[in-house]
Amino acid sequence: GHAPAMVLLGGLLSQHSTAETDPTQAVDLFRRAAAQGNVDAQYNLGVCLRRGLGVERNDAEAERFYLAAAQQGQRSAQLALGSLRAQSATSDEQWIDVSNWYRLAADAGHPAAMMSLAELHEAGRGVAADRHAALKLYRQALAAGHPAAAGEVQRLESALTERQYTA
Repeated sequence: GHAPAMVLLGGLLSQHSTAETDPTQAVDLFRRAAAQGNVDAQYNLGVCLRRGLGVERNDAEAERFYLAAAQQGQRSAQLALGSLRAQSATSDEQWIDVSNWYRLAADAGHPAAMMSLAELHEAGRGVAADRHAALKLYRQALAAGHPAAAGEVQRLESALTERQYTA
């Protein structure tokens, strides 16, 4: 009945499934720990629901668990919630919501959230179009170890330098 232990065991079962293990066991452990309010269990259950791991895929239910964990400051849940909502965002208000979730996760040090927020700055979705802000975020993601950040920094630095010389 110890929620952190259930999350650890659920993680092991979901990542190292064999013929003897059933992925629904991991989902059951995540559900039990999530019912106790464990944010990591809520996030992991959201992942299972989003990907259809050990349970039928259900984006609406995944969003509910991501939101529960994200509101408690779980940065991976904040990124996941933003990413899930980005897939259906069409209005400015929806993109602002997406950018807010990315910002929370980025401010908490999540490198992938920094990358996602930088992309929004480049596109001007949910935030002001600002290539310099995007570059700053890409640099932060690079410093935090994101593998794709170096290429984005180089690409955007080149574009900004080229623009400066042609202006």
